[in-house]
Amino acid sequence: MLSKIFVVAGEASSDTHGSNLVHELYKKVKDLKFFGVCGERMRQAGVEAVVKSSELSIMGITEAVKRIPDVLKIIKKLKSVIQKEKPDLAVLMDFPDFNLKIAKFLKKEKIPIIYYISPQVWAWRKSRVREIKKYVDKMLVVFPFEVDFYRKNKVNVEFIGHPVLDEIDFSEGNDENISKETIGLFPGSRTFEIENLLPEMLKAGRIIKRHFSKVKFIIPAASTVSVDLIEKILADFKDLNVRVLKESYYEAIRSSYVVAVASGTASLEVGLFGKPMVIVYKGSFFSYLVYKMFVNVKHIGLPNILLGQKLVPELIQNDVNGENISKSLMFYLNDKEKYRKTKEKLTALREILGSKGASKRAADIIMQFSGGV
Repeated sequence: MLSKIFVVAGEASSDTHGSNLVHELYKKVKDLKFFGVCGERMRQAGVEAVVKSSELSIMGITEAVKRIPDVLKIIKKLKSVIQKEKPDLAVLMDFPDFNLKIAKFLKKEKIPIIYYISPQVWAWRKSRVREIKKYVDKMLVVFPFEVDFYRKNKVNVEFIGHPVLDEIDFSEGNDENISKETIGLFPGSRTFEIENLLPEMLKAGRIIKRHFSKVKFIIPAASTVSVDLIEKILADFKDLNVRVLKESYYEAIRSSYVVAVASGTASLEVGLFGKPMVIVYKGSFFSYLVYKMFVNVKHIGLPNILLGQKLVPELIQNDVNGENISKSLMFYLNDKEKYRKTKEKLTALREILGSKGASKRAADIIMQFSGGV
C-alpha cells in the first residue's frame, strides 16, 4: 500500500495539475504523505515543499547554465531527502531537464517512476526519449498523438486526457459582452520569461493605446513568479491602465478580448476559452540556436500544433517586439470577422483533448500501478 510519494512540479501549470492529482489520491488513501518540489497550490493540497517551484524558475539553456550551482545544491538536497524518506513511488511532471536527472537517481534507488504530463520530446530533442525509456516505468500523456510517439519508442504509455479540462468550468460566465478594449498580457510563469516578454508586451500596449485610448490590460501573476518583479517592470509603464491578478488566472483569460501569451501551456488554456491571441517565445541567443537545431515541429504554439495549422500568429526571438505584438493584436481588434472565425476554430481544441476527469484517471492508474487497488 502506498504511504509516501515523492513529487516534482517545477512549473505553475504542473503545480495546478499536481494539486488536483493529490486531492484525488487523498480520496483513495487518506494518510498519504507527499513531499518534493512544488508551488503554492500543491502546498495548500498538503504536499511538503522540500524545494519551492519558484527556486527553479529558469528557462532556456544559457539561463540554466547560470544557475547550475544553485540547481546542483537543490538536487543534492532532494537526493538526501529521498534516501531518508524512502518513498514508495515518484511522480514527475513535465520539467524534463531537471526531472530526468532526478529520475536517474530514483532508478538507482529502485523507486518506481510515473511521469505525469510528458515533456514535449516529440517537439524537440527527441533523443531524450531514450532516457525516458531507461528510467520511467509509466508515462501518462495528455495529448492523444503522444501515445503513438511513445509506443514507437517502446515506452509504457497511457493517454488520460488533459487535466486543464478539470480546472475550467466553461459554463461559467459569458464573454460575448467582453470589452474589445480589455487585453490580456500573459508573459509566462518563469522569471526569465517575465523579464524578456513583459516589457515588449507593455510597449505593444502603448502602441495600441494610440489607436484605442480606453484600452486596459490584465496580467495574471503565476505562483512561481514574484509579483514584485512584475510591479518593478510596470513602474516604467505608469501611463498604461494595468491590473495584476494574482489568484484569478482563468478570470484573467475570460475577461480578455484578445491575449498576448508566452508559448507553453498558457497558450492552450487561452485557446480553450476561444480567445484569439498572439503567441510569443524569446530566449537567449544561444538557447534559440539550440532550439533551431533540434526543433521538430512547424509551430511553437500548442493551439497551432494541435489544430495542425497556423491559426494564430507566432512571434519568435527577434520578432518579439512591441510593434509586432501590437500589429498582431490590433489585427483582431480591427477585423470582427477574422476575430469570429478564429474563436470558432479554437473550439475544436476541447474535442481534441478528450473529456474531463484526467486527474481521477491518473490517480486510478497510479493506484493500480502501485498495487493499491
